[in-house]
Amino acid sequence: MRLSHLLRAAWLALFAMLLVSAGPVSAQGYGEDDGEEDYGYGEEEEYGYGDEYMDGYGSSSSRGGSTSEILTAMQTQFKSEIDMTDLAGLFGPSAGGSVNAGPELLNQARSAYMSGNLPVAMKLYHAHLAAEYDQAQDEIAKLRLSKLLSRPVWNIRFGVSMMVRGDIEEGYNPISANMRTASSGGYGGDDYGYGDEGGGDGYGGEEDYGYGDEEPDYGYGDEYGGGSGMDAYGSGGPGRNQPPPRVVEMLSGTVDARFKEVIGSVSELFAQRFGEHYQAGHFGAALADVTPPPKKENNRGGYGGRRGEEPEPEAQYAITDEFSPNTDYPLWQPGLLFIGEGEHESMLDKAKQAGCDFLFHFDVAIRLEGKKPPRNICRCRLYHVGSGKAFAASGAFDNYEVMASKQRRGRGRQQTEDYDPGTAHINDSLDQLFATIKLKLVTADMPELSEQAAEYRVSKLLSGDPGQVLERLAEIRAYQSRGLLNEDDVAKAYQIIAGNDGLTLLYGSDDAKTKVVQEMINAD
Repeated sequence: MRLSHLLRAAWLALFAMLLVSAGPVSAQGYGEDDGEEDYGYGEEEEYGYGDEYMDGYGSSSSRGGSTSEILTAMQTQFKSEIDMTDLAGLFGPSAGGSVNAGPELLNQARSAYMSGNLPVAMKLYHAHLAAEYDQAQDEIAKLRLSKLLSRPVWNIRFGVSMMVRGDIEEGYNPISANMRTASSGGYGGDDYGYGDEGGGDGYGGEEDYGYGDEEPDYGYGDEYGGGSGMDAYGSGGPGRNQPPPRVVEMLSGTVDARFKEVIGSVSELFAQRFGEHYQAGHFGAALADVTPPPKKENNRGGYGGRRGEEPEPEAQYAITDEFSPNTDYPLWQPGLLFIGEGEHESMLDKAKQAGCDFLFHFDVAIRLEGKKPPRNICRCRLYHVGSGKAFAASGAFDNYEVMASKQRRGRGRQQTEDYDPGTAHINDSLDQLFATIKLKLVTADMPELSEQAAEYRVSKLLSGDPGQVLERLAEIRAYQSRGLLNEDDVAKAYQIIAGNDGLTLLYGSDDAKTKVVQEMINAD
């Protein structure tokens, strides 16, 4: 099999190189990045699918070079990753069989997600696929193909951000049931002064509304107490000497309140439309069934209860002593990390740090026009994080247009009584955005892989991003489950990608696996 030959050649070259190398080397295969991350888009396609999966599954002209060229590219990385003293014991006849760890890592992934920490949850999810193979078959089978990303995914990762420009810092008057309108006079008829696009003059332009290089601080992390458990699993992971179990949010009420303050009903209808796709698994099915418990209508039992009352677990909170919400990137909605407020360029940088594939960015312009209520015009653009390019946008959400529609409806009574001009206007503007999402972002079934396509992809995984070790190992398992790699191939790939820690994930005890996973997550 060509894949076996590729892995054998890579491993033999590695072993030969170690025989002539001198000086101490490290056993770690992750945690250091020699250059900028390149998530791949367009012509770059770092993840290596491209034409291999889109056109004919692996023509020779599109493969990633010969085995010798691949090994040459990996030589520097290999030399610093493998400890020769452990090779004989780990690969020799005395190497033991795999120990069943049970789905503990999957349980931890779900717990982390319920606690509002999606980045850690996904790392634990990939660790489950990589280290709990026998128990992970159902999850491994959920692998999908993202044609836009040109790579396989268990889920597409989204962030959301916002920029507010304008003349006021509160009282934004977004489209909502409580939106301020002019009850008499003040508007001069039906002329609300907006153009065909609803954006008006200067919307989304270069005018500086006072943020400069600094981003406003709205205290999103304060509700979490600055994040606990920093000594394990990074920000918001399980830590030592934790206080007794406490109540935490899966979704950030502070972020949700901010969106409602600035864009009103737009935030609710956007979240609803996104959630329909997310929960249906259109963006990948990994952890898509994890949803927050519903809030109590009277809000008792949550943070809004009477003084002295203990919050009840059936509210929109999960009791846990292992994980805390991610204070840097809290969850606004399931599958949507809140990246922050600021210009889209800086938000794209933060989204890349958060590991997002795409970013929804709401650009909001607020204007005061004489004695009229504030005018709130908003538009949402969808960016590919790796390239920084916007490839989809909503129509404009314009509160003046809704006011005009309500006034016309008041005169004509042309619609049914349950017709709401605000909802209709928002959905019409969202249709443009979600039509593109449906066309380009909905994932597809994984195709049957040719040997050439699988060889090309595995070669990419062997020399991939040092910050995505667990995800790369999980994908190796996916090819094993399809019969494209045997156990020896997997062991060699794990050794190449993650050093001896990779072999611990294959053959170690439950405790040893958990320790390695913790170290890998902390190193990212």
